[in-house]
Amino acid sequence: MGPGPPMTDRSAGGGPVSRRGLFAAAGTIAVITLVARVVGFGRWFVFSHSVGATCVGSVYQSVNAVPNVLFEIAAGGVLAAVAVPLVAGALARGDRIEADHTASALLTWVVVVLVPLGLVVALAAEPIARGLLGVGDTCPGAVGLGADLLRVFAIQIPLYGVGIVLGGVLQSHHRFVAAAIAPLMSSLVVIATYVAYAAVATDPAAPIAQVPAGATTILAVGTTLGVVALSLPLLVPVRRAGVHLTVTTHFPHGVAARVRRLAVAGLLAVAGQQLATLVFIRLANDRGGPGTLNVYTYVQAVSLLPYAVLAVPLATAAFPTLAGSAQAGGPEPDAGAAAAASAPASAPGSAAVDVLRRTWLATLLAGLLAGGLLVAVARPVGAFFALLDAGRADGNGAVALSAIPDALVLVAPGIIGLCAIGLLTRASYVRGRARVAGAVVAVAWLATTVVPLVALGDAAGPATTVRALTLGTSVGLVAGAVALTVLVARSWGRAALTVPARPVAAGLLGAASAAILGWWLGGLWTADGLLVAAAQGVAVALAATVTLVVVVLLVDRSVVARLRRPSPTAATSPTSMTAPSSAPMSAPAGEQDPHPAAPPETR
Repeated sequence: MGPGPPMTDRSAGGGPVSRRGLFAAAGTIAVITLVARVVGFGRWFVFSHSVGATCVGSVYQSVNAVPNVLFEIAAGGVLAAVAVPLVAGALARGDRIEADHTASALLTWVVVVLVPLGLVVALAAEPIARGLLGVGDTCPGAVGLGADLLRVFAIQIPLYGVGIVLGGVLQSHHRFVAAAIAPLMSSLVVIATYVAYAAVATDPAAPIAQVPAGATTILAVGTTLGVVALSLPLLVPVRRAGVHLTVTTHFPHGVAARVRRLAVAGLLAVAGQQLATLVFIRLANDRGGPGTLNVYTYVQAVSLLPYAVLAVPLATAAFPTLAGSAQAGGPEPDAGAAAAASAPASAPGSAAVDVLRRTWLATLLAGLLAGGLLVAVARPVGAFFALLDAGRADGNGAVALSAIPDALVLVAPGIIGLCAIGLLTRASYVRGRARVAGAVVAVAWLATTVVPLVALGDAAGPATTVRALTLGTSVGLVAGAVALTVLVARSWGRAALTVPARPVAAGLLGAASAAILGWWLGGLWTADGLLVAAAQGVAVALAATVTLVVVVLLVDRSVVARLRRPSPTAATSPTSMTAPSSAPMSAPAGEQDPHPAAPPETR
């Protein structure tokens, strides 16, 4: 640790944490997290070039989603809800024995529940693959390949659980760096896997029967090693943190009841999303054919980037002050998610209302910016993937890739809704509405399947299917955002979400101007090379961003001041803040991320 006066808090190991050391650690974590996000996003470019919108690519992404989906439904939401608050709560009381006992019980139950589930998946690999891939003859050998891959991928199910528990233990002990590095290492392993596959396969777009068995083995084993890198290496820093893990299925006194209560909110948070994921996979394969699921995933990855960069920091940074409303008569801050979800809440504090109002305005503007930029860069992004993807020469893959510009336009409203959901679920949480908010988000994700289920016929084709999936995503997420807006208005009061019309109008005009300009610029010329397409995308994005900012400031020059200026009441409150910070904050007790706002990426 660097020199400096000690803070009153102590580290998990019991030593004082200096301010300089704390800030240095926070900076290190921020850099690692940013690099991990960039590498994780770049992973899809490598996948597109190495595997692509091909028969093998479709089979791979379809069955590789199974371990994550089953893990999330069986245990993911529960573990994410309980690992940090239970262990950190015991450490905060100075009871390391209870903290280690709780961590040991969680880890033991992960093995007890998820290892048999993995075995079931391995044994039932063929019917599961058939259920996701269908029985079409577009890709002969798809079910057999899917079953072979799934038998290896089944190992990932308990590994995900181990990673969640160990990561939660490390966070509870303030050992954030190791937990932040793990996703980066995992992405690097998976990227190396894709590169190795392309080297062995030579022609990724070849029929499945002509792809060497060694290449598909590389995909199966390498992807699973990526999950290994995400989980098992965390045992080393956990041991160095002084955690003593033992085999036990018994929780400390009173902890088991909290686990059961927290499990309800955790399960609600993920069940609808994961079920929707399975429906989307089957529809993409059955109605769209080879490459459709891959292209939808590309659209998903691109559209989630502005959400992660613009909206998540706002919601995360605003949470500490929002959580202060609990001290105005709501459930106690350390009562856990279950208490917060069920206890009645009194009127929120004025400072928290002011922060929510300003963060709500900032979130709306961020969502409009994200939506406008997605439309603006839609054509260059589509051209880039059309030149990059390994399936570009395949008929079905090429048709699916051609739908990327339209798909990005159709998903743009959904990203605006997603930005709203990210903030409103947190606001609901601190007002004791965690379970209701989780149920709303679950229903919203189930609603995303309505449009494609109704609109897609048996011979819809890849382009139509991609468009229907993205349109359905927008319909469901916008509906969820509207429902959460009503919920938050009731629990916080309408004043918390009442924002001036002028900055919102400025944001709408700015986003529309940026979208129209970008779409027009993207159609001026057709890129004939990857570098040209990339340069076109960057140029269009910059032009659209400048246009948006200029239009917003012309319509409402006071928009920045509106976001930064606290209300007179809030200004006198010790919990008020001048502006939402982008610094990373810890998630609330009982919640690493209670709202599965963003769809899961298949590794």
